[in-house]
Amino acid sequence: MTTDRPGPSTLSRVAKYTLTRAVVMFLTVVVAVWVTIFIANMGGYVDEVIRDRIDKAIMGMVMGGWLKDVPTEEKFERIDEVRAAMAEAQGLNEPFLLRTVHWLYDGMTLNWGEARSSRTMYRGRQTSDVSDLILDA
Repeated sequence: MTTDRPGPSTLSRVAKYTLTRAVVMFLTVVVAVWVTIFIANMGGYVDEVIRDRIDKAIMGMVMGGWLKDVPTEEKFERIDEVRAAMAEAQGLNEPFLLRTVHWLYDGMTLNWGEARSSRTMYRGRQTSDVSDLILDA
């Protein structure tokens, strides 16, 4: 009884085809995610969402007593300094294309931040990470 086994040329062709298809599919997904990010922020909407989130975080810090012992004239100075530092940390001072590349990286690595109103058990721990919430569904 003989078994017909594909020769090395057939295996190498199948491997080359599979690798080529995988690379093309990966690049297609990367381009699609980048175009989606680019279109979503054409009018600066994502930037405004991030700035609004920064303002809400600062408001929460102030309401929590962050500046209660600071003189009034100094409070606004500190708030502006913290707002500028948080904007810098979020990359809002970078050029638009560089920001979209950072967001592309976050999107491709499933680093989507945290949910504000939902928590779930994921792999034995409670989490509010958006990627965990989606992957758990």
